[in-house]
Amino acid sequence: MARSYGTATLTLTVTEAITLNSKDEGQTHTHTIADINDIYRRTMTTNTSTDTSIVNFGSVFGVGQFVAADVKYMRITNLDNTNHVVLTFTNENSDEFCVKVDKGQSFILCPDLSGGLANIFDANQQAVTFTDSTCDTSSGAFTVTCNSSNKIAVGQAMSGTGVAAGCTVATVNTVGAVTSFTGSVESNGTETNTTITFTPGLGDVTGITAKADTGDVDIELYMALT
Repeated sequence: MARSYGTATLTLTVTEAITLNSKDEGQTHTHTIADINDIYRRTMTTNTSTDTSIVNFGSVFGVGQFVAADVKYMRITNLDNTNHVVLTFTNENSDEFCVKVDKGQSFILCPDLSGGLANIFDANQQAVTFTDSTCDTSSGAFTVTCNSSNKIAVGQAMSGTGVAAGCTVATVNTVGAVTSFTGSVESNGTETNTTITFTPGLGDVTGITAKADTGDVDIELYMALT
């Protein structure tokens, strides 16, 4: 018979405690997450020369990999008292964003409370919402040609004349210098130099790495899963 595990509610409390000019300026906010059935906690060391893999995510559980949809809370704490650490987050579209976590500080990633780490971030070196007015479309299978663009990327949502509802960028010909791309839904018509608006295509988190500043850094990973 399969073993049955219980569940519990995780309570998160954020408190800012400060008295400034004899006035209490502190605040406390509490949030609860129900049905947690697993806690993963690990302390590890990252160095200055390579990006150390902290954790990976996918659709199935494996060694060093968790199911992205199960993660409902994540905290990464820099345990060092001297050096900062840089965390790099990667999603399914190979987008990355980096954040510096200084000595003694924590970074809290806020998953979707129903979907976990699915569809929670996009990244671009420029604006994540933008327009391109050089798009030529044809009816039927949605293939678009445009002037070279370093902004258009797989997963972005599209809207504009001739663009069907729910259409996203499915493929691009050259990452970083896109001159043609395809849409996930057939086009509604043929247009020349039409304007298409691109909005973030939120992707699933697939992995997190860490790299230390000028000396090795111990970090703590804490996750709550359902």
